[in-house]
Amino acid sequence: MDSYQQKTTDKPILKTSLSEENNVSDSVSKNNTKKTIKKYNPKFIFGIFSLVLLIAGGLIGLYLTSINQDLRQQASVGGDPIDPYKNKECGPGLHQINGEGECVSEDLKCKRGSCGSGETCHCQDGQPCLETECEDDYLIENCEDNQGRSYCKNSGADAYTCCAAGFTCCPSGNGCCGEPNPTNPPGEDPTPTPTTTTTPTPTPTLPPEITPTLTPTPTPTTPVGPQCHDITMFNITNGQTAVMSGDDDLDLVPDESTVRFTCSNDQGNDLPTGYFYAFRIYEPCQSPNHFDPLEFLNDEGENGVNYPVVYSGDYQAQCAVCSVDTEGDTVCDWEAIAVTECYENIN
Repeated sequence: MDSYQQKTTDKPILKTSLSEENNVSDSVSKNNTKKTIKKYNPKFIFGIFSLVLLIAGGLIGLYLTSINQDLRQQASVGGDPIDPYKNKECGPGLHQINGEGECVSEDLKCKRGSCGSGETCHCQDGQPCLETECEDDYLIENCEDNQGRSYCKNSGADAYTCCAAGFTCCPSGNGCCGEPNPTNPPGEDPTPTPTTTTTPTPTPTLPPEITPTLTPTPTPTTPVGPQCHDITMFNITNGQTAVMSGDDDLDLVPDESTVRFTCSNDQGNDLPTGYFYAFRIYEPCQSPNHFDPLEFLNDEGENGVNYPVVYSGDYQAQCAVCSVDTEGDTVCDWEAIAVTECYENIN
């Protein structure tokens, strides 16, 4: 056995007895088996382990890179899931529309041109425009076509407002201007531009024979300006201009005659600026205007009113000097008058 072990090679060729050869072969086989396990298995296992580590490291690196990119993206827009436009540079209650521009109130969700296709930035609270939302373009059609109202730019929040009824777009492009309409819907009440209205002179129906009682208007206790002094009646039928007095009114014919009343003031000249005349005519008993007289207001600088005769009977006429007070109300110095009582005929 000693000589065998000294001559052993990877491929033993031995001349010995069969029993020794078998023993030697078994020994060599065992030695070779042990050498194979020590030589190949650790490297194979190490290679597999290295490959697994390499794959795992690559996946972890890819995941970390993705997280880093997400964090950078969130930092650039603020990263606020409630308000994606909120920027970390804006203070509490503020944000940047579309994540850019100046810091504005969070109630301003949009401005002109920031909404998507088919949408318009619309003011939610009318003229003040402190709140905006992107809403469908049908609002424009509903405002202009269906309701007949104006759809205007509101530069207060760089959005659009559906004006209240009676308003139109301001020439300056800043919201709505005009006179309010009592039927305005709530939520759209722009500040109106006050206007001064003049009461038109109505055209009364033609009356018949009249026996007017001309009642001058006396001067009130505390006059505020020129007062009515006297009233004059003219027959202007068929173009004539005859002053009437006495029983001249007996010649008047209902539905054919026309008279004119003029007024004079206690100063004996034209009324000063800011004053104008007014007339009242109390028609006979058969008229609805017997106790509730017809009233006519002259424009400033005008004097007189034409009255077509409609009824036969007794008339009363009076005039007054009027002005407009600081609140825009017309104030006249009407004299208290006793209207003729009416009685039914008893057969």
